[in-house]
Amino acid sequence: MNSELKSRADGFKRMEKEKGAVVILVSLSLLVLLGVVALAIDTGHLMVIRNELQNAADAAALAGANNLYSKTPSGFSSVPPVPNWSAAEDAASTNAPSNKSAGGILGDYEVETGYWNFLHNPEGLQLKSISPDPHDDGPAVKVTVRKVAGKNNGPVRNFFAGVMGIHTSDVSATAIAACGNTGWVQPGTLMPVAIPKWIVIKKADKYNNSSKVITVGSAYHYEDDPYTDAVAGQWTSLTEEPINSAKHIKDLIQNGNPNLLSIGDPIYIEPGTKAVGYHKDQIGQYVGKDIVLPVVDAVLRDSVKQIPAPEIKAFIGFHLTELIKNKGFKGYFLEEMYVGPSGPGGWGVSEKLYSGTYSPPRLVK
Repeated sequence: MNSELKSRADGFKRMEKEKGAVVILVSLSLLVLLGVVALAIDTGHLMVIRNELQNAADAAALAGANNLYSKTPSGFSSVPPVPNWSAAEDAASTNAPSNKSAGGILGDYEVETGYWNFLHNPEGLQLKSISPDPHDDGPAVKVTVRKVAGKNNGPVRNFFAGVMGIHTSDVSATAIAACGNTGWVQPGTLMPVAIPKWIVIKKADKYNNSSKVITVGSAYHYEDDPYTDAVAGQWTSLTEEPINSAKHIKDLIQNGNPNLLSIGDPIYIEPGTKAVGYHKDQIGQYVGKDIVLPVVDAVLRDSVKQIPAPEIKAFIGFHLTELIKNKGFKGYFLEEMYVGPSGPGGWGVSEKLYSGTYSPPRLVK
């Protein structure tokens, strides 16, 4: 009997020890769990702050890049205009006080300007002092926003990490916005008239203002100063498909290219005059307005079918000044023309041609 009582007593002692061990394990687990939850809350808070800083950096970089070039056409140039670095830097650094983070106004912006290579060769922002490739290097604005000691109300205060001695955390975000020579255009951008490359290169100095206009139209339709064995422009289907239809041309005049087009894409040059397109209700509705035309490396004649279809070499801005009914139209090339629904880069061809158009800024990083 004494042996049985002793055995029961030993069992109770073991149970008490096990209960104590469980309490310790549970306590330790709760501490670990609370630590994980605390870190999760602090990490989530830091991510929210970083997103706020990123939004501010994005907005500031875009605001700066939007001031790199003038928005006013000033005549055709065979080289890109010089970016207005100071205007871009001022616009980026004064993007506050609308941007806030952690309830405080962000007023400290670190702004850099330089060139961005759209082919990422080299990587990163290049110095303003380089000789940029006008086709692959675009002027850019880099903005960094930090919440650190002495900037933007200091670092972020942690809720729970302070228990482990981590009372604050530094947070930052960087954005780069760049402008570039137009490499691709969205649907609805182009008029269905192709301009030969030789005119853009060799004749540009004669067509750089409103008093030196170029006549665009069929070789049979020039009223004055005809060009020998070539024309200033010719209808195009704005697709590789050999569509040769006056109805198709009228639709393109009203609605522009149906698909996204990039430099390097082939477009069919339509033979024939299609005089119906040179009417006040067709191309004539753009008199006094700016239009965008594709540039191709081809000799354009009414009677010649371009097979295979020539590639787009560039996009060029054109201010249409006068309609020549049933024969063509007149106008002059534009410099520094924003092509709104477009983007830089994406050339992908060996021969590139700067033609005075560039795209609105976009975030590249």
